[in-house]
Amino acid sequence: MRPFDIYDAVFTWRGCADMRPWLLLSAPSGGVLRCLPIASECYGASCFQMMKEDPDFAATGLKKSCHIIDSYVYQLAMGDLRRRRGELNGDLRRRFRQFSGL
Repeated sequence: MRPFDIYDAVFTWRGCADMRPWLLLSAPSGGVLRCLPIASECYGASCFQMMKEDPDFAATGLKKSCHIIDSYVYQLAMGDLRRRRGELNGDLRRRFRQFSGL
């Protein structure tokens, strides 16, 4: 598990405990990871849009265009993670880091 990996996790977000993709911002520390949710909609928060047509999108393992919601960093337990989908890399990662200030 490394920063900018994308994992499916079960964690209650916006009142829903469904499995969804999360962007890891940190390696595990004490069994906890700092993460950002990935959603199909922006919900009026600070969002970075990832389009499936982007050349670097395939590496994410996501199936459709979506948003990284970066208005709040969540702490997920390692036990919340289910499977690795992919990673944010290349120019897509560079643009997200510029957008988010990371």
